[in-house]
Amino acid sequence: MKGFFPGMVAYDIAETIYEEVGGDTFTLAALHQAGHTGITSGNLTRLRNAAILTHPTEARADGTNRPRIRQHQHGPKTWVLSPAAVKRIEARKRRDEAV
Repeated sequence: MKGFFPGMVAYDIAETIYEEVGGDTFTLAALHQAGHTGITSGNLTRLRNAAILTHPTEARADGTNRPRIRQHQHGPKTWVLSPAAVKRIEARKRRDEAV
C-alpha cells in the first residue's frame, strides 16, 4: 500500500468507503445509491491493484480461503476493504480523535 496516506486520492476514496460501510462488503451500486457518484469502477480497480480493496473470500473444506466464485460471472461485483487499509484508516481516526 505504497502512497496510502491522507491527501492521496486512493486514501480519500478508501476513507469515504470506510465511513459508508466500515469493514463490510459493498457494491459500486450501493455506493452510488448512498450518494457517492464520484467513485467509479475504475477507482475500485485501481484500489484493488494497490491492495487496498479485495473481493471477499470464502473458507473451503480444505482450510484454504479462495475468492468467492460468482455463478455465470455477471452481476455486481462485491468488494471489501483489505484488513491493512482498515487498520490504517482506524489508526488515523484514533489519532485525530486524540488531538
